Amino acid sequence: MAAPQPRSTRDVSIPYDTSMTVISTVAVLAPLSIFALSIFFATHRHENNSVFDELEGMRYLQQPTDCINATATSDHTRATTWDAVKLTSLVASSVAVLCAIAFECFRRDPICGKYVYDRKRLKDPDRTPPPLMLSRSLWTGCDDPADNNGRCGRKKMTCWKVKPAILEYLFVNLDHKYVRYSKAADEARKKREERGQYTCCRTGWYHNCCFCSKRKLNNERNDDLFLDEDGYEYHPGHDYTLDEAVIAKRFDFQWSKTINDLFPTERIDDSIGTPEEIFDACVNNEQGDTDADAESLALRATEENLATADCKSGEEESLNCDESEKKKKMPYPYRLVYLFMPPGFHVWSNALPYISHFFFFPSIVRRFNLLFRRRDCDDSNDDISLTEPEKELLHFVGLDIYLLIRFARLGFDVTYYPFLVACVAVLPVYYTAANGSPRNNYLSNTINSLENGSQLIWVVMVFSCVFIFYVLRRLWIEWEVFIQLRHNFLACGTRAFYDNNSIQRKYQRTCIVECVPNEFRTDAALFDTFNKLFPNQIESAEMLAETSKLEALVHERKSLIVRLENADSLHRYRCWKNTRTKPDKPKIRTGRLCLGKLKDMKAYYENELLEVNGLIDTEYSAIIEKRASNEELKKCQEEGKVEPPRLFSVNTVYRLFPSQIRTLIRSSNHFASNCGIVEFKTVAAKQWAVQCNLADEPYWMVTTDAPDPRDIIWSNMCVDYKSIEYRERISQFILLIGLACWGVVVTWITSFSRVIANGFGLPQVAYLQSLAVFLVLLWLPAIFLWFADRVIRFKSMSQVDEFVMKWSTGYRLANIFFVFFNINLIETIRCFSQNPQQIWIILSNGIVRQSTFLINLVIQAAGQETMLQLLQWRSLIKQAVKRPLIDVNSKSRRYLDSMKEPPLYERSFVFGFYAPTLTYCLMIGMMFGFICPLMLGVCAIYFWIASKINTHNALFVYRQPFESGGIRFYYWSRMTLVTCYCSVMIFAGMLAFKKYPNMAICFLLVMIFIVYLVDKAITRRFVIHSLELPIKLVAEEVALISDSNVSTQNEEANFIYRNPVLNPKSWQ
Repeated sequence: MAAPQPRSTRDVSIPYDTSMTVISTVAVLAPLSIFALSIFFATHRHENNSVFDELEGMRYLQQPTDCINATATSDHTRATTWDAVKLTSLVASSVAVLCAIAFECFRRDPICGKYVYDRKRLKDPDRTPPPLMLSRSLWTGCDDPADNNGRCGRKKMTCWKVKPAILEYLFVNLDHKYVRYSKAADEARKKREERGQYTCCRTGWYHNCCFCSKRKLNNERNDDLFLDEDGYEYHPGHDYTLDEAVIAKRFDFQWSKTINDLFPTERIDDSIGTPEEIFDACVNNEQGDTDADAESLALRATEENLATADCKSGEEESLNCDESEKKKKMPYPYRLVYLFMPPGFHVWSNALPYISHFFFFPSIVRRFNLLFRRRDCDDSNDDISLTEPEKELLHFVGLDIYLLIRFARLGFDVTYYPFLVACVAVLPVYYTAANGSPRNNYLSNTINSLENGSQLIWVVMVFSCVFIFYVLRRLWIEWEVFIQLRHNFLACGTRAFYDNNSIQRKYQRTCIVECVPNEFRTDAALFDTFNKLFPNQIESAEMLAETSKLEALVHERKSLIVRLENADSLHRYRCWKNTRTKPDKPKIRTGRLCLGKLKDMKAYYENELLEVNGLIDTEYSAIIEKRASNEELKKCQEEGKVEPPRLFSVNTVYRLFPSQIRTLIRSSNHFASNCGIVEFKTVAAKQWAVQCNLADEPYWMVTTDAPDPRDIIWSNMCVDYKSIEYRERISQFILLIGLACWGVVVTWITSFSRVIANGFGLPQVAYLQSLAVFLVLLWLPAIFLWFADRVIRFKSMSQVDEFVMKWSTGYRLANIFFVFFNINLIETIRCFSQNPQQIWIILSNGIVRQSTFLINLVIQAAGQETMLQLLQWRSLIKQAVKRPLIDVNSKSRRYLDSMKEPPLYERSFVFGFYAPTLTYCLMIGMMFGFICPLMLGVCAIYFWIASKINTHNALFVYRQPFESGGIRFYYWSRMTLVTCYCSVMIFAGMLAFKKYPNMAICFLLVMIFIVYLVDKAITRRFVIHSLELPIKLVAEEVALISDSNVSTQNEEANFIYRNPVLNPKSWQ
């Protein structure tokens, strides 16, 4: 067998590069093509075309006056700038204020604050900073500092003494002074509450006052009630009063087979948990260090000592300080200074080094030294490094969320600072050039105020060139930071693996193998194949089993257990509550549409559970038998007793249907899928397998890096690789058609909004239009998520997220360009026939006119979408509405524990829902920055709010279950470059509209060429080298954890890349 050949640079697949380029191209060309077709049909339509005139709902577009004048003097462009955004601003501000008030009130409630706004601390306390301050006071509730026993008299609290901390999420940061003060404030608050002293917003006001009857029982018999940590009382027979082992054994079933029968060569303990339990144990416990070598333990101890040095020193200062220093009040750090500071700077001392690096000062000095003093120069790297607060933020939130926050800061930087320059250089030019027209209207602040042929256009052109250069340089700096973080992730793995070397090695050395031929779909055959390609470098190889039917049965079993426990809890609660009379057992009406007979609920669910248990046991035994027979079949094939199965059999189905359709509809009868897991002995060998072509034919042993085990969608893991490709192509074709027809949706929405506004006499049509489009764009990601998970069936959540991000961004980009022409598409047919020479003036005026529509969209995103993310409205409804209304004593412990979990879409950052909005606002700001500089200011406000809220949610709310290694940064980089291309083309078109054709052509060619050069330079220097871990860095950075003499074969490590449903313990 031939040795694997390394891939060339051209063979490297860059994430989001081709796909986002194609989607963006279609999104841009679709409205332009429709506009061109409208002109074509306008030249061929009849003079007396009454069909167009009688279109219902479109007559309002036909202005009674001249076509050009009607287009240039739209209602919301003749109005003042404030009138154009007045209603949208008032509504968005009202929603933002209400969300902020609800957030400040409910985060002080013990239930909502614990399970909604500080829930990350429950699962990952080591990676959560001190709680967000409820009050900035350090008063402990007693004026006598010598009283340490809490004997101070309980006095009535006054609001002026301990004021609540309002809008504290705007000031939160990870500077060591702020963290130290937050910790001290939280300890002071706890001491005050122990002494009965509270702030003005009393802790627990909502659940304690409004729903006290649901938390307290009417205990007339004075039984010993159980009180949980949330203050709920339970009767003596409730599940919370029982031991967890008793509850776990309640539904034990004598299975005919165990996990040791499935893997007979391994001795697996029955107590081994699921991958989530393994990772949680590694993070929260120190038992994972038992398999670590001495050097790794020493290195980790050194890192922990360095990480906790500041904290320990701070504690020693507070304990050993003099009495005179104790009486001094600890100053609150970074109050107004941090509020008005750009999001990227934690202290002002970081600004000057950043600015010097931005303008290439270190590089210029280094090259100057190389030119004149070659021997004495320092040949160090010029790449920028993270500050200490930034390193802490990366440690707490992980790489993916950290890059999301950095992109929000990037959006702020490329909109806020150009807006300040535009206020000085561009807006005065637009304002003074508005001769002969009112200067208080919206058009006086846009490029429309410049007369055709005016020399003032040079100011705008210089501003546009500097703006593009600034964006490209800012993106280059982000790449300098990202490539260091990317290599560190590829070398060390995700942060969840740091506490267990076996799991870390397993993750680093494992790859996914797809498109395995039928004759190699056994563990031994897969191992032999890779052992021939990489001699003595394979640790283990295993084919994944087809378990879709078993997964469905296990899911049904878990649902039945919850219902059965609820029925039993309800009956026991009724028996305890009514001791004099024997209560009836809970009943359930069975049959379709609940029209059947009434049956005993507990007995009904017990029978259903027994039936499902039998099906699960049968299916599990069948899987074990198929696995054993599959291995025996391989041995027989090797001995020549049985012929290998044919890949294609000639029959009627194969003759009638092509292979693509057969792959979509057929189901495999084989035990093993075409996907397997291969673990290498060294990281270098695994990198060779991933970065090389293993064969000279396509779709043969396709190897990729193994994702985080918690990222895998196990129900889709056994889907054929080619099937996923075909389904993705079909889905993309359908979505591309929808993308090209998106203008119909936009036109219908704007038409319908105007009809409603005219019918009800509403003056603000722009608000209704923007609100309707905003709601449609808000629900599009859910549709794309269904496509990716249920139709295409990607194998990991990262791939699903990637699909949702790509198409959400594509439709939002198409929305921008369709907004340019949505009115003109209908007007063009009439206007072109009246005055063909002036059609381009109509187009330019339409672009300026529709800018108010996009301003309203950005305002809604800033005031409504971001603040709803802060409010966590889904989790808030669950904890503040649903949970207080249920009777906890009538529900089981399993059900009540599930009530503490957040909803699906709020458990972590779903980047497909959040990232496109950031990209959308960045595209709007960059494309309209020269047309209407006020757009930059509105986008800067959005990015400022988004950076604050995302930082707060990342630190206290969201717990990211897995990390993709920053793969989404390629998406943000590609979309930033695409936006630069679009911005150059739009400004060149505006120059042509302003009677500067030669300048437009020169600007277009020069700036497109510059952006293209930067694009290719980024690809050559950063993108190619960040996709995989360089081979030369393997020995340098991962020498300790890639030692081939250290084995990863233990129970926990072996089971992380196996479907959890194969472990009978997960069936509980």
